[in-house]
Amino acid sequence: MPTNPPPEWVPRKHDPGCGDGDSLFDRLDRTRLQRARTFIEAQAGAPLSVDIIAREAGISASGLQRLFRRTEGVSVFGYLRRVRLERALAALQGDGVTVQRAGEMAGYRNPANFATAFKRQFGVTPREAREICLSAGDALPV
Repeated sequence: MPTNPPPEWVPRKHDPGCGDGDSLFDRLDRTRLQRARTFIEAQAGAPLSVDIIAREAGISASGLQRLFRRTEGVSVFGYLRRVRLERALAALQGDGVTVQRAGEMAGYRNPANFATAFKRQFGVTPREAREICLSAGDALPV
């Protein structure tokens, strides 16, 4: 005996475009994403892996990667990199730390790698960002 498909308003599977935004899956995903973000922001200076972050958020590593790509437009490590670089920028702007120290704070051992990532994120080198802030007293938008 053939079965009839469920009505259109019944979500079939977890799908970003499925449901009205209040489905159980959406709420779980929002909770997991918030847990992951909070953990990353609290532990940004520590060595982190996708597995550690996923465990803390209560989701599989692959599920967390999909969730970040869908909601943040970047991988988990892309989000972590952004958080670390934003902290480095804040330190350059407010605390007057050296470029080398800002790179270390962001987790970079190689200053050239830090400068490349920083420029890609903010459009200026760390040295330029520091000089802009020191000379004009202005802050770059994060």
